[in-house]
Amino acid sequence: MRVVVGRSVVEGAVRAPPSKSVTHRALVCSALSDGRSSIHNPLRSDDTEATLEALKALGVRIAGSWTLLEVEGGELQTLKDLMDCRESGTTMRFMTSVCTLSEGRCTLTGSPSLLRRPVGPLVEALNQLGASVSCRSGFPPVYVDGRGTLPGGSAEMRGDVSSQFVSAVLLSAPSSRDGVRLTLTTPLVSRPYVELTMRVQEVFGVHVEASGDFREFYVEPQDYRPTSIRVEGDWSSASFMLAAGALSGRVVVEGL
Repeated sequence: MRVVVGRSVVEGAVRAPPSKSVTHRALVCSALSDGRSSIHNPLRSDDTEATLEALKALGVRIAGSWTLLEVEGGELQTLKDLMDCRESGTTMRFMTSVCTLSEGRCTLTGSPSLLRRPVGPLVEALNQLGASVSCRSGFPPVYVDGRGTLPGGSAEMRGDVSSQFVSAVLLSAPSSRDGVRLTLTTPLVSRPYVELTMRVQEVFGVHVEASGDFREFYVEPQDYRPTSIRVEGDWSSASFMLAAGALSGRVVVEGL
């Protein structure tokens, strides 16, 4: 194949694709809220569909389209035998934590590539908080023996493997019996993603206390409140459009 690219000018306005990270978090927070929440402008992708289907497997009613999703959250149903997280590491990690709030036994699995992504530090932290979770040598599949609640307490976890481990604990912590105090034994990587988790939780009425260096977190038992949330545009997806405008024209990127 031979491709010839000539000089050109890129000009116009375009709307940034919705944020996948916010969509995942909004789905989980909606599911844990007792009532109906509206998610405007969610991102439809294989990963977000995996989270949506996993929540449906827990009895969460989700209606509408990928323009507007209506989520009826509340009490989670008994865990099923198998939960397919496809290729989504976010789904695997978030749902491992969420499943500890339900009753029954469940195996979380996914594609061969997902089974090579670590989950051990999260499993260890959840067990410190009174859950019953296991995995194979620190990798999926993950086995959850749900007891209907996460007892809570104190846990330590590495922060330099994945920020998704921290976010996963924070998402379930408000629904714990005794609250959660999480201490990171190593500096946190990808801090903005944990800040994003906390920001979405605030939209749903949940407050997370964090130390200035983001090495300690405390979450009191509290209820997620159903609400309406609009998913913002994704900066990483918009970077291609912004670069095109910077190199060859004038591009307006909306929705960020």
